[in-house]
Amino acid sequence: MGPFNVDTEEQRNTGLFDAISTILRDNLLPPAVIAALLRAAALIPGVDQAPNPVSIDGRTATHGYRPVPFGGG
Repeated sequence: MGPFNVDTEEQRNTGLFDAISTILRDNLLPPAVIAALLRAAALIPGVDQAPNPVSIDGRTATHGYRPVPFGGG
């Protein structure tokens, strides 16, 4: 089932966030495309920016997250 075949808005938002996360994780993208995807993710209700994100090598990074409801949803 794709991210758009869902019953609730919450499921749709989770599917959209997962799809954007997968695209960012699995592809080497031009900076403009990365920026556009991050802007799109920021429009999803419940998405927030991680405070003081740092990459594995200690550089400042940009990371968004979507809290998982208790129970895994």
